[in-house]
Amino acid sequence: MCSRWKILVVWVVLLTLTVSTGVMTSPAQEGSECMITVQPGEWIQAAIDKAPEGAVICLAEGEWRENIVIEKSLTLRGQGAQRSVIRARAGGRPVVLISSDEEIRVHIENLTVTGARDHYGILVQGSARVTIDRCSVFANEWEGIELRDSVQATIWESTISENGEAGITLAKLAQATIEGSTISNNKEDGITLWGSAQATITSSTVSENGNVGVWLGSSAQAVITESTISENRENGIALLGSAQAIITKNIISGNKQVGIYLTNSAQATIIGNVIKENFIYGIFSHSTGEIRGKRNEMRDNGVDLGGNLPGSLRLPLIEPNKNVVIYPNTRYPTIQHAVDALLPGGTLILRGGEYEAGLTITKELTIAAQEKAKVILRARSEDAAVLSLVGGAKLEMVGLKVTGGCFGLHLRADAQATIRRSTIFRNRYGIELRDSAQATISETTISENGFGVYLWNSGQATIWKSTISKNRFGIGLRDSTQATISGSTVSKNEEDAILLGYSAQVVITESTISENRENGIALWGSAQATITKNIISMNSLGIYLTSSAQAAVTKNTISGNNLGIYLEGSARVTIGKCTISENEIGGIDLTDFAQAVIWESTISENGDDGIALRGSAQATIKGSNVSKNERDGIYLMHSAQATLEGNKILGNGRYGVSLYEWPCFDTSWEFRGYVTGRDNIIPGPAEPEGNKEHAVCPYELSFLMTEGGGELDRHP
Repeated sequence: MCSRWKILVVWVVLLTLTVSTGVMTSPAQEGSECMITVQPGEWIQAAIDKAPEGAVICLAEGEWRENIVIEKSLTLRGQGAQRSVIRARAGGRPVVLISSDEEIRVHIENLTVTGARDHYGILVQGSARVTIDRCSVFANEWEGIELRDSVQATIWESTISENGEAGITLAKLAQATIEGSTISNNKEDGITLWGSAQATITSSTVSENGNVGVWLGSSAQAVITESTISENRENGIALLGSAQAIITKNIISGNKQVGIYLTNSAQATIIGNVIKENFIYGIFSHSTGEIRGKRNEMRDNGVDLGGNLPGSLRLPLIEPNKNVVIYPNTRYPTIQHAVDALLPGGTLILRGGEYEAGLTITKELTIAAQEKAKVILRARSEDAAVLSLVGGAKLEMVGLKVTGGCFGLHLRADAQATIRRSTIFRNRYGIELRDSAQATISETTISENGFGVYLWNSGQATIWKSTISKNRFGIGLRDSTQATISGSTVSKNEEDAILLGYSAQVVITESTISENRENGIALWGSAQATITKNIISMNSLGIYLTSSAQAAVTKNTISGNNLGIYLEGSARVTIGKCTISENEIGGIDLTDFAQAVIWESTISENGDDGIALRGSAQATIKGSNVSKNERDGIYLMHSAQATLEGNKILGNGRYGVSLYEWPCFDTSWEFRGYVTGRDNIIPGPAEPEGNKEHAVCPYELSFLMTEGGGELDRHP
């Protein structure tokens, strides 16, 4: 994380740029007399070639069709951007190329550069020092201006517009001061910085560009001040990678996505801006870097703040002065005004009705429906949150319906929420928690969302007596998140009911997980679950583990699924005191290197096998009842290993215990695994509750039914 002094160093370095570059600004050149004047019909390149170092070459009024190359210090001065025009003659080359490995000083003044085909309007490379003063650079197929290598440039009172890619691009170690200029209507970004490029952008307008107004990637740095960044098709300002920016005293408005967007480890100081009327968010951050700032006036954005941000960035619309506000109220034109008017710990009571929300929550407060009132909060933008909780937020929400957003509730940074007796429906994400956010959700219905509840990073949730249904996914956890789910119903979701990945952890107790189209509970990566006293029924897979996931499954009823429990990869499970029955294609199935310990459980009346071990899977099965399964009670193939002790294996449709090999099956496969055990009750077809064909197959497994036991080792 960047410290305070490091950001201040960036500020000083960038503000010093205009002094240290040695690039003279326009007024210093005004008194220089023309040494060579080029008339229309004469070649500018010929004048450049014969001019001495430091010459001032003036263009008369007119248009020249040339691609020129400048490799020495000089000034090229027109009669005005509308009066002196250099238009590309040949494709595949910049209209103006300024290039030198040694330091040269070039001034381009009062002219237009246009018409490049498959190239840049102006390309500056090497160690050149360049001033572009009161110029128009427009309608070039690539960037209007490309600065690369260790170039230093000042772009002053110029218009860079309608270029086929970015207006201005800085790459590698390039540096620029852009002042009093307009960068607009370019097909891609207005200004792009790559590598370790640096820019100071002052008193300029960056607007109506096809992508982002100002885009910084890699380790680029910028100071943006007293400028207007508006109506760009995507974000106003975007920082990616480890980019850094100081953004002060700007108007950032009307951008079609986010005013200021940060991701990866980008850092920013954002102070004293007006950030308004951006369609999705005023400021949004996925970045792990430090975002600091204050005194930003924010209004009429889809949502003012979203993501991993401190609430201190935003000025309240009204100075907080109330402990309780009842809304609607003529004093407060919007709910956000009412929220801002509350002192920390205050309560907002909403009368019945439907309200446009898009709220930013930055402090502790309660939002509740008036008693018996039906209150719906709807998003301002379908791509933003209905309620956005950022750093410092602590919300208690009671009795509300929340709908229509990308997020119903979006909790980031260290935000906290208690959600009671509410309905979260028809959002892309019902509730999302990231960073170190926490939520307690009780007696709430979360339905018809893309994800019902989704946790990232280190988010934590407690879900109690709630219904999560008819979403695409019910509950999702990833990274190092944790959740406790109790007394809840997770049902009728289009894909998985509860999905865990990476190193997520969940405790699921006394809940019903049913009628989900895919898995009831699915774990991958190194996820872990404790699953106790639940009903898991009528899903595709009741419980599914893959990779190195682990689960403890105790006292559950797992029935009516296509397959009760399925493990693959190196997954591990402990199954105790469970009933696993009436699953369509099997009770428990392990493959690859999966491992299971099964104790005091009933695995019965499943279609196909009660327990199947394939690949190099391993299982220890003790004190369990494996009965009345359609085919075999316990079935082993490939190199599987099993320890069977004290089980009752009764009334299965074919064998009690079988190995997949001849003569048990019509196959040329040979079993190459290991079986050991003792004290199992496995009756044959002539005995009460006998298995229909044989007790065991092959007969070598008969030791399983003896007190002394034995082993069969087929390992090569």
